Amino acid sequence: MRRPTRSATYPLNCEEPEKLTERETTTDLSRLHDIGGCRVIVGDIATVRKLEDRIRDDPRNKLVKARDYIETPRYSGYRAVHLVVSRNDSLPIEIQLRSQMMHRWAETAEGFSKELGINLKQDGDHIVQRFLAVASEIYRCLEVGSRIEPSVRDRYNQLLPEVRAILDERSQQPLF
Repeated sequence: MRRPTRSATYPLNCEEPEKLTERETTTDLSRLHDIGGCRVIVGDIATVRKLEDRIRDDPRNKLVKARDYIETPRYSGYRAVHLVVSRNDSLPIEIQLRSQMMHRWAETAEGFSKELGINLKQDGDHIVQRFLAVASEIYRCLEVGSRIEPSVRDRYNQLLPEVRAILDERSQQPLF
């Protein structure tokens, strides 16, 4: 396997204890799969799949759960592979695998989420979520080298002015 020409390091993602106790008041923490984890961002889908295979095939890893949001994206357009693994009976950790384009989409969704005060990566029917789902489909087409269907272009062009209007209205609101 060829080594990537660029690499990035992302810190271990650990939930803050206060958030956990607020969110999970009755849950046994040993059953949670997202207390700790990491995100790996690679150049393309082929590399995501190679890394996924390596993690799955490593005999030291016990695969607890797997979700393939590339094969079946969330309604919101979110795409990635999530693998929950444990080693030596340790607490499981979640490994998120994304291509650079998937990560760019997720970062954009998080920026909109912060601006609008809603989680747009989760499923829902907010106009910005619909726009992001269309943008995700465009990213997918660009990433795999397929044609962007005219209906997808039309939907993008239909939603863009509505999203701009929401963001323009939001920018007119006072900060405090």
